[in-house]
Amino acid sequence: MKRCPTCQQTYTDETLQFCRLDGALLVDDSSAAESATTLVLPDPHQISEKSTRSIHLPPSIAVLPFVNTLGHACGVSGRTREAQTVLTQLKEMSEQSYVSTYFIATVYLGLGKKDETFEWLNKAYDDREQWLIYLKVEPKLDSLRSDPRFADLVRRVGLTQ
Repeated sequence: MKRCPTCQQTYTDETLQFCRLDGALLVDDSSAAESATTLVLPDPHQISEKSTRSIHLPPSIAVLPFVNTLGHACGVSGRTREAQTVLTQLKEMSEQSYVSTYFIATVYLGLGKKDETFEWLNKAYDDREQWLIYLKVEPKLDSLRSDPRFADLVRRVGLTQ
């Protein structure tokens, strides 16, 4: 496997010499496949069963919005065990590479844990997370809008009208 040292794009085609995105010389990165994360996802076709399927996810920032949405959806739909698994795996991924604290907050929100949600949203504020620009329009956050802590966060981010 080859990796672009500039944009971190990976390629399985061993004949490629240069990155298709930015033209940088590719480097051999056989360790990337070994450091991938396995995330256990619920099988959407068997909602009532406890079965899960494994998906092999590379440690890439590109998959994180999907993973966080999945964790939130599992929590909201009562699949607490799967949501907790996603949360644990996001935290484990954060030990290896960047994971938005906003993503962790939304999984906690799906689990109905408002105090933890605000704890992580405040970390997102401290980290100057780009995702906070969606505070006023993100439907996932609707259940927080009546909480004074949410109004305070919106004000601090600078999104008041």
